Amino acid sequence: MKDSAIIPIDVSAYFNEIKRHKNIILFGCGGKGREAVSILTEYGIKIAAACDNNKALWNCEFLNGIIIQPFEQVISSFEDCCVIITCSIIYATEIYRYLTTEYPSIPVYHLCNPFKIETKLLSETDFKDHEREILSSYNLLQDDESRKIFCDTLNWKLTGDMLPLNQYSLGYEAYSFFDEEFVHPDEQSVYVDVGAYTGDTIACFLMFARGNFKKIIGVEADYENYNALRQFVQFSRVKYIDTYNVALWSKEEKRTFYTNLVNETIHFGSPNLFKSVDMLADNDSLEQMKGKLEKKVLDVKTLDSLLKNEIPTIIKINALAADQEIILGGQQTLKDYKPILLLEFGSTLKAVYEIIPLIKKINNKYNFYMRRKRVFEDIKTVLYCI
Repeated sequence: MKDSAIIPIDVSAYFNEIKRHKNIILFGCGGKGREAVSILTEYGIKIAAACDNNKALWNCEFLNGIIIQPFEQVISSFEDCCVIITCSIIYATEIYRYLTTEYPSIPVYHLCNPFKIETKLLSETDFKDHEREILSSYNLLQDDESRKIFCDTLNWKLTGDMLPLNQYSLGYEAYSFFDEEFVHPDEQSVYVDVGAYTGDTIACFLMFARGNFKKIIGVEADYENYNALRQFVQFSRVKYIDTYNVALWSKEEKRTFYTNLVNETIHFGSPNLFKSVDMLADNDSLEQMKGKLEKKVLDVKTLDSLLKNEIPTIIKINALAADQEIILGGQQTLKDYKPILLLEFGSTLKAVYEIIPLIKKINNKYNFYMRRKRVFEDIKTVLYCI
């Protein structure tokens, strides 16, 4: 497959197929459902009805006067219809299986916003404008499975449909980002967790490494999430874990950090350096954070400055779309030590075509692989830079 031209899905034909149905039913009325409506509007698609399995949402307004109803009630009211599932892939897979079994004559699609911050899809124009970088990224991948995953992930970015990615093995799910094929901790390993949240991925690393490490460094920007991280370290009684309550960026400067005022009972993954958290959070978090939105001006640091006295061997970066900026702020670290990097691939639009060439330019000794991994309540395309 290497050096082949990438043939993406025909996006216009894909959405025209959806448009030919008279009535379009949206299944999933959380944050991803709201994002999906915005994306569908860009493609000239209006929904006729909305449904959700959450009984607490029934008879509540979704958007534009549309009332959320049970699917069985909605489907009885429409002919010539299709269903667009608008929730994360784990729940979408269950819903898809149910719909295709119980209602085999109804076409079913999936639309999940493929980016962390932008509410949009990779357009055909984006693809054409950056085809050279996309092909370069494809050719830098080292095995057929990686290249196949890249192509299917690219099509997800173009259409929002993640279901074709279900064909890939997830490996041992409890290991989260870590894959035994690429990551081999030993007694000299220094693991750096950027976007350490409440310590969840550190817990996975501890299980994965089985005690084979020298040191763990956890980095979390949000103060309340960081407090939970500190409690995890305290009560786990694991030695050699250092934690830092700091935001990382491409250079040291002041940046606005968006969070909510009191989130010690929420611990959601939406604090970020880009936009208000109420535009990213799920329904439960939205309910809890009413009137508590906050933004702070932080002194951000770089990965290089944070690790100036360390020799990192493994770095996981999952920092709500700041991954590429963090890489830019860690260029000397990547040049000097070539740590294994674990990243969610394509968390922003430009990262789809920029992140692999960027890392290769920083240190041309890196090799690249992709695998599909279950990361808690999500399934991600993980980029391994080895």
